[in-house]
Formats: sequence, C-alpha cells, structure tokens
Amino acid sequence: MITDCLSKFRGLRILVIGDVIADHYIRGKVSRLSPEAPVPILHVQEDQWLPGGAANVAKNITALGARAELVGLIGDDEAGERVRAMLAQDKLLKPTMIVEKRMPTILKTRCIAQGQQMLRLDREVVGAASPATMAKAQARITTLMDTCDGIILSDYGKGFLEPDFIQRIIAAARKKAKRVFVDPKGHDYARYRGATAMTPNQGEAAQASKTPINDVESLTQAARILLKQVGCEILVITRGPQGVSVFPKRGKSILLPAKAREVFDVTGAGDTFISLFSLGLCAGASLEDAAALGNLAGGAVVARHGVATISQDELRAAAQEDTHA
Repeated sequence: MITDCLSKFRGLRILVIGDVIADHYIRGKVSRLSPEAPVPILHVQEDQWLPGGAANVAKNITALGARAELVGLIGDDEAGERVRAMLAQDKLLKPTMIVEKRMPTILKTRCIAQGQQMLRLDREVVGAASPATMAKAQARITTLMDTCDGIILSDYGKGFLEPDFIQRIIAAARKKAKRVFVDPKGHDYARYRGATAMTPNQGEAAQASKTPINDVESLTQAARILLKQVGCEILVITRGPQGVSVFPKRGKSILLPAKAREVFDVTGAGDTFISLFSLGLCAGASLEDAAALGNLAGGAVVARHGVATISQDELRAAAQEDTHA
C-alpha cells in the first residue's frame, strides 16, 4: 500500500526555503448590495489567519509527523508578527524568519461569502532583498543543510529565490549529497538547474516549455524540453482533475489518474503535493508511490476551504476510501 512508508516520516527533517506568505481570510454572508455603489455588502462573521506559501509547505511537513526547518523573509509589520506567532505554535517546526525592513510581509486577504471567494487583496513588494539580508539567509541555510534529509524550494515568484541564490543553494546541497525538490514559478526554469526534482502544474509547464499542452503527446514533449533545460532527475507535472504525470530522466513515464472529488478550493494544493512527494522519496518510497501519495493528498485538500494540511490518519483514510471506491 502506498501509505506503508508513513511511519518513517517521524524520523525525517526537511529544510524548506522560499516565499513566506500571510494568508488572511474574511468570511461572512452577503444579503444585499451597497446603496453607495453596485457592490455586495459582506457581513463579516469570521476572521482567520494562516501561514501560507513556503510556511504552508513547512506546516504540511509537520502535520505528517516530520520535522521542518523554514527559512524565509518577513517585514517589520503586523502581518510578520502574526506569521511568527502562528509558526511558534508548532513544536515540530523551527522557523528562521529574517526581517527585511525595506519590504512588507507578503499578505493575501481573501473575502469569502457563502463559500465563494469574492475578492483577493494582495499587499506585497516583489523584488530582491538587500545583500545583507540574503547573506544572513545563506549562512543559516548552510548551517541547516547538514542535519536535513531533503530540501524544498517553494518559489512563489516574489523575489527571495532569485537565480544566483537558488544556484548557490543547489551547489551546496549537491556537495552534501542532499536532494533538492522545487515547486517552480515563472517561465525560465534554467534558474533551477541541478535540482533533483521539480513539480510544476500543467499550466506552468506549458508556459516554461513554450508548448501548449492538450494531450499526452504534447505533455511528453513539454516534459522532455524541461528535463533538458533543468537537467533534473525527475519532473512531475500535476494536472488537477487529470491527475499527475511523472517523467524520470531515465526510464518510463508514469501517469497517475486523479480520483473524482468535489473541488472547493485549490489554494495550497501544490504545497501539499510537494510535501508528500518529497517526504515519500526521503522515506524510501518508490518514485511511483511517492507521486501517488502526493496525488492522493492533493486531491483531499482541494475538497476543503482555504489553505489546508493533511494528517497521516486522514491520508490513510483517503487511501482506504480510494481502495474501496
């Protein structure tokens, strides 16, 4: 069974590096339009804050019983303090939040009524941090690499993971024989050259390879382009309702169908997939089983509202449900 390796997760430590985001949810009801403008009035009933981006990847790691080290940037602001407070509650997570005073904490506020997202407000400054900030991050990462079992780069394209920084991380990881898993962003995947594995979704893979994907043939063509461009050992393309496709550098591709589930919110599904996939491989699972674990978990979290994590018990239950479906 694909969940057989879950017991090994508790002995693992994963280093997560990337863009830390504060996810803010304002939930309520709408019953009328404003007399001031043709817009709905949201009667607020709940205000929720969750760690997002790379912080959500780290939370997915610890929710499964493994330990996580997290390195990212926050601003000198209220959102940054909220992120610190949220992460401090997790005993399996050790965050290194480096304050960049020139930039605010990345904050995404979603307004939701009757289960539907009405509006998203983004507060961010996209760009590179100061050299002094990046030097602090590099020094901390170098120290943490010695004791980690794998490294995840969670790139949301906000500027922290700039190309030279990524290449320094990958070079150091290769010297220490550490695997690097990348959830990529943007159209230039050469920046991730030398990584062990990448997990773009189908839209990202099509954009980066400049290949429209509309069938298995074009999917395979796009994968070959990206494998050559990045030189990674494994390329995994997540395809939403069409499942997951795995393309190893050597060997046959693996196509895993998705299980039919009602989708409420895709927020954080990529975070969940790369967490399970990385943990699976680090725990000794086969490539197919690790991808199947990520596929199973990603399908489960999209059936929930908001950024979500999944526990080992929930994952086993989902696997049993699929077995008897």
